[in-house]
Amino acid sequence: MFPLNVILVGVSEELAPRLRRDLCNLLVTIEAEFPDATSAVTALRASRQTIRLLIVEPAAETGPAALRQLSGGLLDWPILALVDARQDPSAAIRANRNGADQVVPLPVDAHDLGEALNCIGAEFGSLARACRVVAVTGTQGGCGSTTVALTLAYQFATAHDRHAILVEMAEQMGVVASNLNIEPKFTLADLINDIEHVDAQVAQRALNSVCHKFEVLASCGGIVQYKSALVPAALRIVECTRRLSEVLVLDVPCTFSDLQFELLGVADEVVLVCEQSISSLRTLKLMIDALQPARPLESIHPVLNRYDAGIAGLGEHKLRKALGLQKVLAIPDDRASAMAAINQGRPIQLAARRSPMVEAIDGLAASVLHVESEPRPPESRSGLLKQLLHAFTR
Repeated sequence: MFPLNVILVGVSEELAPRLRRDLCNLLVTIEAEFPDATSAVTALRASRQTIRLLIVEPAAETGPAALRQLSGGLLDWPILALVDARQDPSAAIRANRNGADQVVPLPVDAHDLGEALNCIGAEFGSLARACRVVAVTGTQGGCGSTTVALTLAYQFATAHDRHAILVEMAEQMGVVASNLNIEPKFTLADLINDIEHVDAQVAQRALNSVCHKFEVLASCGGIVQYKSALVPAALRIVECTRRLSEVLVLDVPCTFSDLQFELLGVADEVVLVCEQSISSLRTLKLMIDALQPARPLESIHPVLNRYDAGIAGLGEHKLRKALGLQKVLAIPDDRASAMAAINQGRPIQLAARRSPMVEAIDGLAASVLHVESEPRPPESRSGLLKQLLHAFTR
């Protein structure tokens, strides 16, 4: 993602739609738009400490004065000027002399615009964090991989301050929309069936906001006929959505198909969810062996879902030794909390805040991001004590 938000100033109605589309495809966030330099400086003067990029289309006569007003009123903010040099060959030079850091001639060429943005980003903005693609899949159907994927994505956004997108890659009968009690306007099936027109801007319109920094692209909740080949369409959707997020979580169904393994192949990190059964663990070992030659072992994260320490012979430490792995994350069996979250249409973190699943999945999030997991503070009882005291003193 581009490290600076963008403010559009004086961009004509004729140019604006195409410019918005090009900026979206170049991972640029448009924060606001103003009709002229005076209104921009007046509105933004109070927030000058946060640097933005000003993209300006200077008018032929008042352009130089507008650029001087912006560069003087919003000190240290970079300016990219869109100039029409066809009628006036000296327009680019004048724009540069009056405060523009980069100049892009009209009509705008997306490649040229991208190069100008790269120069500004390198000079004025800190390097943007690259998107990390995390594929979550199960070793068998019904092992809870979708719950893990949803809870993990929400944890990225709320506990680790990453802009996260969850894409449900189920070919049929998706459940994420119902689990979050949302009614998506567009689904994965809609994008696949119109894949030739899908780009980052189209993908962004299909996202459903769950909370700050967490969005979802849900699969169709029923049966659908696909007009396009699934694998190339799914990979295109991954490429478009990864441009819009810092962490892209793919909920990959356990179908042992080309789709499943192609999606695992493009992921930076793979989370393999299994249960405490011999068949599930055997499949886990086979999947790890299949993935390992093409990726480092530290990018594979085996997860024992619904873990019960009381099951003889299948304890966490014995399983690590038997599987030849240094790490196997155990997520405690808390089906009551998982079911409460589904019934309420909310993430587990909101439906059952004290669920041990949350702490375990935060450890998984830290492992995937390769950061240290911060222990949760103990639950405070001050709120309950205040309520009791208030009740007795009424």
